[in-house]
Amino acid sequence: DEVESISINTISGRIQILANHIPYVSGVISSEIKIKNRDGEKYASVSDGFLSFSNNSASIFVDTAEWTKRKDES
Repeated sequence: DEVESISINTISGRIQILANHIPYVSGVISSEIKIKNRDGEKYASVSDGFLSFSNNSASIFVDTAEWTKRKDES
């Protein structure tokens, strides 16, 4: 899907990737990621892995990922 931003915890700390971000590769630590698109925000819990971003395309490679809801969502 097309997204506006991705926020994720990496081995260097929490980062946010926006369109036209420089190419980026990092290890990912188990945490919740936030994916924002024109329809709102989605959240997912992910295990350790890594993230690759290049040419406005992100790939997140983890062993497990599960969509989650925020506490304030019903």
